[in-house]
Amino acid sequence: MRAVVRRLLVAAALVLVLPATARADPIQQGIVQPRLPSATPLVELGYQLYAGNCATCHGADGRGIPRPTLGAGGQKGQGPPLRGVGALAADFYLRTGYMPLSRVGIQPSRSTPLFDEHQIRALVAYVASLGGGPAVPSPDFARGTAPAVTRSQVRAAT
Repeated sequence: MRAVVRRLLVAAALVLVLPATARADPIQQGIVQPRLPSATPLVELGYQLYAGNCATCHGADGRGIPRPTLGAGGQKGQGPPLRGVGALAADFYLRTGYMPLSRVGIQPSRSTPLFDEHQIRALVAYVASLGGGPAVPSPDFARGTAPAVTRSQVRAAT
């Protein structure tokens, strides 16, 4: 009798848990880690990280991929251009875990960042090197100076 009750409880738990699991986003595959010397300049490391993790959706040259296209590793990619967005947008999207997406076509949402601090700084440096856009502000709170942010900068970063 106890075995029958235990099986019914397990079956009930599965009925409750499996539909939620089926609707969840698939587990992210992780990131490509380039093997480079520790003294590699930030922009070069950023380029390597970008090539392995971002180029499929944003294009090898940062000009974007307008329609879903098969890219590296058989992955579909589609994304906006990053030329002209500046360091601020890249910093925001990477630090808040909005990027990279787990798959094409989903709405970005806040999650745990996949890159560490050094990798984020490298990617931000590389995206900034593509030209244009605002820099990441460097407020000095001890002196009470925080740069003003314009509405257009906020819109460009979101």
